[in-house]
Amino acid sequence: MRTGHLSLFISGALFLILAGCESGGDSGPGPIIPPPAKSALDQRIASIQPALAQLRGMSFTSPIQSAVISREDFARETGSSVEEFAASQDVPAMNRQLAQMGFFPDTLTDIVEFWTEFYASFPAGYYVPGKDSIYILSEYRDNEDFLNVALPHELVHVLQDQHIDAFSPQPSGRPEYYEGDFATARNCLIEGDAEFTAVAFYFQQDGSYPDPFTDAQWEGRFRRASGFERWKQTAPEERLFAPAATPYEAGMTMVAEIHAAQGWEGVNALYSLNDRTSLSVLTGEALAPLDIDLSWMYDLFDTTGAYVDDYGNGSLQLMSLFIPDLTLERFSAGMGWRGDRQFYLKRKDGTFGAMVWVQSYDSPASARFAYAGLKNITRNRFRGTPYAAEVDILEAPATEDEDAVEMTAPEITTRIVRSGNEVWWLENTGEKTQSILDSLKSRAAVPPLAKTSASPSRPSKLKGPDFKKRFLHPYPNRAITKP
Repeated sequence: MRTGHLSLFISGALFLILAGCESGGDSGPGPIIPPPAKSALDQRIASIQPALAQLRGMSFTSPIQSAVISREDFARETGSSVEEFAASQDVPAMNRQLAQMGFFPDTLTDIVEFWTEFYASFPAGYYVPGKDSIYILSEYRDNEDFLNVALPHELVHVLQDQHIDAFSPQPSGRPEYYEGDFATARNCLIEGDAEFTAVAFYFQQDGSYPDPFTDAQWEGRFRRASGFERWKQTAPEERLFAPAATPYEAGMTMVAEIHAAQGWEGVNALYSLNDRTSLSVLTGEALAPLDIDLSWMYDLFDTTGAYVDDYGNGSLQLMSLFIPDLTLERFSAGMGWRGDRQFYLKRKDGTFGAMVWVQSYDSPASARFAYAGLKNITRNRFRGTPYAAEVDILEAPATEDEDAVEMTAPEITTRIVRSGNEVWWLENTGEKTQSILDSLKSRAAVPPLAKTSASPSRPSKLKGPDFKKRFLHPYPNRAITKP
């Protein structure tokens, strides 16, 4: 599951059905039935709209509907979406792939329950694009601290939907294997905009802060640093979801900095771009990711009847594997990521799949850090599993240009190579290992993306349930820190 995979969207679109007024019978018009009184939630939303619209520089163009939904009903809808997605996928193969990558122990054999539990428990409120509908989970309907920020946040989503067309599919022109990372960057913009505006609104309404945007910018910087600390505390089995809060933290910081430099015009202009990556969210650098051609892998391996994935993780999701070794400095720099692409093939008659994962970085130093981290991941991922036998390690003498190590464990052989600015992670490639390494070494330096014709149209099977209909607001896990 990415964002793509770790996307914070839930499939399906609930909407509020409003009851109309009934007319009388044949004997003539019946008594006039007044419309139902607005709920407390509707009244609160209406009271927020004028000041929020002025703050964000946009007006509300359509009526807004709101409702309270129980956690049980939300979990039921979420579970149905996950099960529908899982029914169309090779779940055991996906699970094994994620285990090979080091996201969780290989003892987890059914990821469906894992997905459902996380996505059903994550939100406290959400917005349904195209429906002008806001939902609050029932246990938060009277939580003042939450509603003070959550309702303005969701109302910003309404403005994004009505004025910027923020939730429509983005223009093509990019390799599909990077779609998950582009979606993550887009989500960071959408949620960062909503959170920055909501926090500025909170400070404005408080009345004690003459410059609410500057105070919200300060809050965003604080959240980004504290968000990294939560990354560091993520349990090993939850690393798959490590980037889940990033849109509300790093995304908020990104929007705050752009607003400080260019105002709302600069923020709004970001919605028309289709080249943003999760790296650009973290660093502010609009660097196009490298186009890494692995299309020749489809000729090297027989993929008939096999589970095949072809995916670029992107900076945020790739870093979620390196959590134990990350520092705030490396996190903020996106670990120097410049591009990556993974080819994974799993046959039903094999325990583990064949994997080739090329990762490109901004310098040999960044690549050496990734190389060292991958060695730790491959050593540690099978602890406590049936494959926990002593791993045999054979490491070649390091040079300025290259590092290499081979590891063997039951039923799996790993080769990790650092060559210049790149790291190559090969597993279970058998007699094709050397020819793959030779092909990787012989590649010319690749330029930034310009065309997509050389990239096969094979989107990842690991994007998870198609969470495209609801934009979620996370649990209020911290109060606003007033400057």
